[in-house]
Amino acid sequence: MTRKTAESLIRRFAVSEALYRGTALSSNLILISIIATEKRFGAEAVLISAFIQFLISGLLEIPTGRYADRTGWYRSVEWGLKLKVLTTLCYAGAVLCVYTIGAWWAWVLIAAESIIDSFANAFINGAYQAAYGHWYDANLADNGIKKTTAPPLFVSSYRYSLLLRLLFPITGITLGTVLFEYGPKSGSGGAVYLCLLGYVLLLRLLVIGRTKSDLKPLAERQKESLAKQTYPPLADIFKIGRNALILYAFANLALVACGFYLYGEIYKSLSAIAPSIRFLWVGGTLIGFLMNTSGIVMSRGIVKRAEVATPKEIKIWLPAGVGVLSFASVALLLRYDSPRLHAFILFVYCLLSMTAANLIQRWIVSHEMPSIRSEIRATWLSAGEVLGLLIFGLLAGVSLLSGIPQAGMWTFLVSIGLVGIGLAMWPAFTRSAKFS
Repeated sequence: MTRKTAESLIRRFAVSEALYRGTALSSNLILISIIATEKRFGAEAVLISAFIQFLISGLLEIPTGRYADRTGWYRSVEWGLKLKVLTTLCYAGAVLCVYTIGAWWAWVLIAAESIIDSFANAFINGAYQAAYGHWYDANLADNGIKKTTAPPLFVSSYRYSLLLRLLFPITGITLGTVLFEYGPKSGSGGAVYLCLLGYVLLLRLLVIGRTKSDLKPLAERQKESLAKQTYPPLADIFKIGRNALILYAFANLALVACGFYLYGEIYKSLSAIAPSIRFLWVGGTLIGFLMNTSGIVMSRGIVKRAEVATPKEIKIWLPAGVGVLSFASVALLLRYDSPRLHAFILFVYCLLSMTAANLIQRWIVSHEMPSIRSEIRATWLSAGEVLGLLIFGLLAGVSLLSGIPQAGMWTFLVSIGLVGIGLAMWPAFTRSAKFS
């Protein structure tokens, strides 16, 4: 009976998570595809957008995590989700500008979108996991279920609602393909892009409603305990669960680099094969969909193993595997000049790296976060996010300043490779059986 009740809570969360993550994936695919397929935005558009967004996000992570811990996790998530609606409207304005008054004004809106999205991500990151972790703990307690007998929430939820999570990006890809095929034949994608952004906007509103239904009832309960809590100095946050925090940051760097910048490099390889906007849309979004969702499928297939994985397996073998894969990809990319092979190599690399990074983060959130004091959980997770995002922003900035074509691709691959292998070989990181 206990197992069945705990599983029902996990299924409830899985649906909410599927809606949230499916919307994020749909938005990511559509927004990157718009910039990458619309030549008026420029060749380095994806890297510039990612640089602005994630560098600012990194600077905001700690303050917003602290805000979430002090004022309530739901309030922070609510602010972030509402700002996501505004970012979608900014993108719609940018599309209108690029087809009317020019790309310069479009980039003003893209920059504004990146800044607003930085705040949105900072409010959501950390607070989202902490809020749903609290939701799970509270519901377990209300139902008389011992936490030690319940399956870990963030890992076990991978088993459920896979089709629902995939439904949203599949619908977006199908909608875009149909509109490009049967819509206006003038070659302009403006009307199609606006329809797709309308679809993203609808999904974002659904996420706000679902999250409010889940988390708001517990917000009042959390508010009552906030006044009684004490908070350690910010400098001490980075010392709490230090090794788990570093590994979380490494996984975040890999996810951001693959899901944003290297995905844009795949588009560049596709444009060298066939520059047709319809080909780029269908090929690029399909690859992005497979890159993200195949990782989900693979993770789901081995999630049972992840639930009982030891710290040694998580903090040594997975980072080492990502590191070796990074250098192997560099060697293959340097050896072969074919755009088709480049697209395939980057796709396989992103697929495997994102799968490993997702499993690392899920394991840490499920196994390590519960041991962190509840009043600093959002700040602690934000500390892991900020390390990964600031490193990404630094590497992106160096790549832009170098002026070397594809400098970002080599910089990220080599950096992820060095960090992954370094973590696996670092004695202070690997000597103990537990994170410290």
